[in-house]
Amino acid sequence: MNPEPIFETLLAYRKAGVLRAAIELGCFGALARGKSTPRRIAAACGGTERSVRLLLDALASGVPAVLRKRAGRYALTPLSRRFLVPGKPGYVGPLLPLYGHRRMWDAFYDLPAAVRAGTSVAPSDAHTPGQPFWEDFARATAKDAAARARAMLRALGKLPEGAEVLDLACGSGAYGATFARSIPGARATLLDQKHVLRVARKLARGRVRFLEGDLWKTSFGGPYDVVIASHVFHHFDPRECARLARKIAAALKPGGSLVVQEFVPDEARARKAQPLMFGVTMLVWTRAGDAYRASDYRSWFAAAGLRRFRHLPLEMPGDLLLASK
Repeated sequence: MNPEPIFETLLAYRKAGVLRAAIELGCFGALARGKSTPRRIAAACGGTERSVRLLLDALASGVPAVLRKRAGRYALTPLSRRFLVPGKPGYVGPLLPLYGHRRMWDAFYDLPAAVRAGTSVAPSDAHTPGQPFWEDFARATAKDAAARARAMLRALGKLPEGAEVLDLACGSGAYGATFARSIPGARATLLDQKHVLRVARKLARGRVRFLEGDLWKTSFGGPYDVVIASHVFHHFDPRECARLARKIAAALKPGGSLVVQEFVPDEARARKAQPLMFGVTMLVWTRAGDAYRASDYRSWFAAAGLRRFRHLPLEMPGDLLLASK
């Protein structure tokens, strides 16, 4: 029996490291411009011929889906050409500050301590007032959020002209702002902490207003035709999630809709690795968060008076869950 799978998993951080470095250095953009040797890539991106060769040899062998090597030259793959070249519509580079964020890497290093404690042991976690991570998050996810908002709009179908929309923990504000621009006469209220709204004010365009506060102490106002809660529920324990669902329901008009985006594991919590790994992120980053099943959301929404529940599995960064009052 070979222990190689164990060692490969323990050293998987190296794959993430070389891919992050290649994106950050601009190697894929250089390759797209025809620079295919270590010397030419180093001249374009910085570093030495040796350092670039070491980086890209490791990437081509460790993550062949994004880089090929033949006769001393490197080449893009269809996957990297679509998603890793700056300027391409699908470029994921803006998400790098999120997926490669030092706070997350450090938090996972302390995972054994978090397991023992049953909660995050980070000196500054997701709930710390003024947490600067959320500013980085807002900037990193703005472009992707606009695209995901369009998927939400398609799932919801026709919405009333002049709709009132609430975007909870809005981050960049791109979800609510996209709704406001897409629905005739609509207006979006963007709720988040003061330091995050400083970012949203620079990014959100359209008929929007900004509501400074938090999910628990601040009145949502309303009533609203739509409430958006993208990656919000997973920060809290089940009791708090049920409480949040009730507060949202109270802010909705009769017939109004709640649209949630979340990482949703399978009902047995056994097969879908990505949401379950995300649950561990909630262990190291929050006080009591988790990745919840569709049945959990259904029960919280039903208890809050929200019906016509739908679960729409999608690609990253999460599924859609919809219900109406």
